[in-house]
Amino acid sequence: MHEPCHRMVIGMQPGTYIAPHRHLAAGKAETLLVLQGALGLLLFDEQGTLNATRVLQAGGDYQGVDLPPGQFHALVVLEPDTLLFECKAGPYEPLRED
Repeated sequence: MHEPCHRMVIGMQPGTYIAPHRHLAAGKAETLLVLQGALGLLLFDEQGTLNATRVLQAGGDYQGVDLPPGQFHALVVLEPDTLLFECKAGPYEPLRED
């Protein structure tokens, strides 16, 4: 089934690290919203240089982010029982090795 929007809630614990990756498809902007807990967001350039960091925290100054297609990013979980809502255009496409 090809859903027009890919949405999910992900539960994570400290020690979880989502390695740098990006979504290359032109219509695959990604919205992340922390519903509970906190995450560290890491943004990288094409050469892998860390350009920016931000703490995304439920009820905090930054609760979420909209990432454009092609933006390398990684996440690290900062608080127990963190819940992340993720939304991007569908259909779901698994990450490729490249």
